Amino acid sequence: METRFIVFAIFSNLLFGLNFVVSKIGVATFPPFLFCGMRFGILIPFIFLFPRPNIAFHNLFILAILIGCVHLAGVNLALHLGISSNVAVLVNQSGVFLTLLLSIFFLNDRLTKQKLLGLSIGLIGIYFICKHDTFATNLNGFIALFAAVLAFSISMIVIKKTKANAFHLILWLSVLASPILFLLSFFFENNQWEILQNADLSAWSTVFFAGWGTMFMGAYLWLLVIKKYDLSIVLPYRLLIPLFGSFFAFIILDEHLTRNMWIGICLICLGLLITQKKNLRFRRQT
Repeated sequence: METRFIVFAIFSNLLFGLNFVVSKIGVATFPPFLFCGMRFGILIPFIFLFPRPNIAFHNLFILAILIGCVHLAGVNLALHLGISSNVAVLVNQSGVFLTLLLSIFFLNDRLTKQKLLGLSIGLIGIYFICKHDTFATNLNGFIALFAAVLAFSISMIVIKKTKANAFHLILWLSVLASPILFLLSFFFENNQWEILQNADLSAWSTVFFAGWGTMFMGAYLWLLVIKKYDLSIVLPYRLLIPLFGSFFAFIILDEHLTRNMWIGICLICLGLLITQKKNLRFRRQT
């Protein structure tokens, strides 16, 4: 991989890791569907500056449902239901393995023994980090998380098959996702107007970071990477999200790392290094 795309992959996943912590703070004030609708909504004015991406409308609509209404809203719902940001960020990374399996069948990606070994070690690491939480303690939260994981995996396959401009795609996804999420909030959540009136600056800042920081910058950089390289090459970088997420959860939310979590983080880093042994070559051009 070119140096700049390695930087894009690392920085975008740093933003994604931080976003779990920011979203945990946000859904403490805003209901999850309302929060997710607003994070998309603040991007809508920018569509007047950019044309619709070169993608069939039904595919654009499917991506809006998968990314906006199932993946991101599912994660926010799990956080709202009490799942810790540490556990959420790590369970969400099981999507890396599911996406790689789907890419083998639908994109003809090649999964080498080296990548399989690295991903297996990373999966063991995720197990160690999640070990302190069980499905029985918060079943609804875990169901929401796994729905989000499945939606993420399918959306990566759909995006990889498109030739749309990544920047335009992010903006126009917002146009479709935001109204749907506001409708979900209208039917399933209460007291939205009162919540909006009483929200403080800290709560509003989480909305703007989730929208402009994560979607506008993080998702855009990530789409640039996955559209240029095979998913089997770039997806292991998402194993960095638990590392960044756990670090920010400790710094911001004072969610302490247990021994199992440290073991898990070390295994995740080892797995990433193994999968990317041949690709971590800093060069100007491929």
